Amino acid sequence: MELLTSQKFKKYLETFSNSLCLDNYGEVKIINLNEELENNFFTNIKNNSFLGLINIFKSRLERGNCLGLNIPMPSTTNTDQQERSVNPSFIAPFQEFECSQLNLDTYISYAKLDAFTQLEEVDFNQALDAYLEQQHLTALLIAGWNGKQKAGTSDPTTHKLGEDTTKGWLQRIRENAQDKVIAEEQSYTSKKALIKTALAKIEEPFKSKGNLVAICGRDIFSDEDLAITSLDLTDNNQMMIAQKTIGGLKAIYCPYFPSNALLITSLDNISLYVHTGTIRKFLEQNPAKDRLEIYNSMSVDFIIEDYRAVALIENATINENKE
Repeated sequence: MELLTSQKFKKYLETFSNSLCLDNYGEVKIINLNEELENNFFTNIKNNSFLGLINIFKSRLERGNCLGLNIPMPSTTNTDQQERSVNPSFIAPFQEFECSQLNLDTYISYAKLDAFTQLEEVDFNQALDAYLEQQHLTALLIAGWNGKQKAGTSDPTTHKLGEDTTKGWLQRIRENAQDKVIAEEQSYTSKKALIKTALAKIEEPFKSKGNLVAICGRDIFSDEDLAITSLDLTDNNQMMIAQKTIGGLKAIYCPYFPSNALLITSLDNISLYVHTGTIRKFLEQNPAKDRLEIYNSMSVDFIIEDYRAVALIENATINENKE
């Protein structure tokens, strides 16, 4: 790390002046985010093109009741014969969230930090924050879509998509709503036929609510389907939306979603619960590897609010007959 970079990095750390924990040598070790910095972190999450569309719930408790979905049901009652009562049929069944620690660790090389310093048009603090934000959001999306189990110590060499870090949204569906999943390998004549098959697994009134979307893997979308929401080549987590509806639904592609899968649900049925006060950073310079290492952790849970409003098809292929 060059001298000027070191000076700018020390000024960067001053932005955390109310949250720093120093070791005996005056070096920064741990940043426990105060309320302001924690709110900034949540704002960054909501700025993501996909995460900004789902529920991000902050909880003061590690464990608690999920909010669920609620569709009011019209009714009639002959009160001469019986009393009126609230019909609970379409209030989400009771379930709980339980947040646990997920590590979002990363590093940045001294060479990259030096590059932030050398370019006059680049603000060092903003560039470093943007880089770290992208890394953290990427890790959240990878875990949310691909997590299958939580190992005591995860192994990224054999689980390259964080399958052993937590239980993500799709795994929740596999375990808690097996009747909503088609997992066997199957070929469909068109994307419309695929979506029609999935919709058959969603019951009323959720099917007719009007806010269902089809989250499609890369192999389900074709190039002509896609429209980039914004041309930001620095955004590694950019969601793409189909130019036309597919099977009557708005179709989207989200990074790290399984390539041959389809999930139909409403975006308000997908939630990330975060235990407030658990977001921590540990910064450590590693001169032996010429890099700054950032150990970031937070306690989270990935939740599907109501399994009656989901359908998941995996291992699907599309063989459209094009004349």
